[in-house]
Amino acid sequence: MPGWMSSPTGETPPTSARGRKGGGRAHTSSFGDPSQPSWLNETTPRAAPSVTSWTATGEGDPLLPNKDTYVDIGLTRRHFKGPLGKRYSTDMLCFLLFGLYMVGMVALGIVAFVQDGLSDKAIYLTEGVDFQGHGCGSNGAVFYPHYQSHPDFGICVSECPNETSRVQVTLPVLASLSSNASNVIGATNMDAANATTSSTTVMRTVTFPGYATIKQGYVCAPVGALDAVVADTTQLNDVFGLYIGAIRENWEPLLYSAGTCLGLATLYLILLRFGGCFILGLSVVAFQAALVAAAVYIWSLSTNDTLDRHAQNILLIAAVFLVCGAMAYFLAVVVLVQRLLLAGKYLVFGTRVFSQMNKMVLIPFLYSFALVAALAWGLAVTVCLFTAGTTIDVPETIPVESTHAPVTVLVRSFERDSTLRWLFVYHAFGMYWLVSVLLALVDMTVAMAVAVWYFTPTDRQTKAKAFDVADPVQFSISTILKYHVGTAAFSALVVAPVRYIRNFFMYIDANKEVEAGGNWFSQLSSTLCCGKLIICSATSVIAWTMLVDKAALSDVVVPMSVIVLGSYAIAHTFMTVQSQ
Repeated sequence: MPGWMSSPTGETPPTSARGRKGGGRAHTSSFGDPSQPSWLNETTPRAAPSVTSWTATGEGDPLLPNKDTYVDIGLTRRHFKGPLGKRYSTDMLCFLLFGLYMVGMVALGIVAFVQDGLSDKAIYLTEGVDFQGHGCGSNGAVFYPHYQSHPDFGICVSECPNETSRVQVTLPVLASLSSNASNVIGATNMDAANATTSSTTVMRTVTFPGYATIKQGYVCAPVGALDAVVADTTQLNDVFGLYIGAIRENWEPLLYSAGTCLGLATLYLILLRFGGCFILGLSVVAFQAALVAAAVYIWSLSTNDTLDRHAQNILLIAAVFLVCGAMAYFLAVVVLVQRLLLAGKYLVFGTRVFSQMNKMVLIPFLYSFALVAALAWGLAVTVCLFTAGTTIDVPETIPVESTHAPVTVLVRSFERDSTLRWLFVYHAFGMYWLVSVLLALVDMTVAMAVAVWYFTPTDRQTKAKAFDVADPVQFSISTILKYHVGTAAFSALVVAPVRYIRNFFMYIDANKEVEAGGNWFSQLSSTLCCGKLIICSATSVIAWTMLVDKAALSDVVVPMSVIVLGSYAIAHTFMTVQSQ
């Protein structure tokens, strides 16, 4: 027999039974039916399933609608008896780079924690601090009587003064100084800190004249002198520290929001499992209502007279954008209502994988806990980096009203560590890389588990998948973590930024093309994105009610940004199980 007639497996194809009967075909072939050669079947031949059995299994291939599982297509399992090569991890160079970067982040975190920024020094970010290092409380502010000549001398006031006010305060005045420290006022800060002083303090009540001020953060800033050149005070010019300090104040709402998001994502995934179409419609209506409610609420906040003009303008612009988004979303739902119903049917079909792999639910929980731990570490290190610095006590002679002589007091000055603050850029990029790697690992793990389920034939007696591995979910997790972390690191470092730009241009290009039937995968992705937004929005609303202080824009921007991004990442881990 010619070589081209041999089967790929080395078997000799039998004579076709249809050819021997001589009916239905004008010629005979040693291969039998060309569309279903017998050498593609298993070693033990078995008859193809009937239409009834195919309907019962419900495992139809969407790419080949006339076939059942891949056993009927002809792609049967065989035991490979050839040599096996040793398996290695992929993208080792990127894996090593990622490992070294993470080691650097851990080292930076240890250095930041040594600064004790979460306890004693956190007060410089969370509230105003006077010249003695005492906090002014959440409702108080710091007033600087001489912000140009003595920028570190601040006193706590209940409300910011104006040009007609007089601020009266009791100060611990230094009564006497030793000769070693008598000339310390003209020395540098380090010389003053190293000088030995022996003094006695006397409590004295003095009065400082006021000037026109406005509360800016925790500081009574001079009106018209908010720039760093004119008003050179440590707390007034620490704009980034003012926003980062809100993380320290709202650590409990941040922690509670993570647990809330986990619960909502789990509930939403269970509801999708048992009522895909209904939950889809409910999600669409809920998201539309959430957009309208958010627009109305933010517009009401913009009319609050207690906020400054800048914050009111930002809130008003946000309300306008939300209204426009609600209108665009409503029009999109009206146009795509039939496609959304089709996407709901695909959701119901996609939940079939849970019937035999219940442990799939453990994958989003595993990676969600890793995400929460990574975010908690990153936020704690961020606060410590911004509170890093040293405090020194320097005697300063402070002028008072013209009727009194100047007084000498010991002023505590806080000098920020600018080097560690610049290293925040390194830390921020590392957090982005780490979170992106975790999200990529979620996608790869779920994809491998679903691939094992899909390409495993169905046992015709038990109607269950005959897996080659004991636990497909554990197999996918262990395989991805052993061999493909480097691939995830490379994808998060290089592919992810390019993907964002590519998706943006693809979205623009897709809007130019009008397709009658649409793309079912795009519909499904849009549906699951709607689910992510539902979970993210609900978590954000609940977290908003738990914030400690919502009076200033700096108190809510960073905490709410962290809550929105973190909840969306957690929702992504759960919706990935459904999208695969």
